[in-house]
Amino acid sequence: MFCSTILLFHVAASWFVEYRSGRGVDGKPDGERSSVPRSEGRRSLLYVLFTLGTSIMMVSLRVGTSVYDVKLWRCEHCIF
Repeated sequence: MFCSTILLFHVAASWFVEYRSGRGVDGKPDGERSSVPRSEGRRSLLYVLFTLGTSIMMVSLRVGTSVYDVKLWRCEHCIF
């Protein structure tokens, strides 16, 4: 369930970025995404920010479900 939530978030974020970048507007070929920056430094920065944001979101969600006693990811041997 935890991995499925991360995958769903990733697909939704990718769809949103592609939608906002306006596919085909730049006149780029079909094989090249307009949402992917050409600069390796910018691409790496966006990757790190997305990874940290997703990690913080999932840990917050895990702690929040534990605090509010939502039995979504409940296990007996877990710390939370």
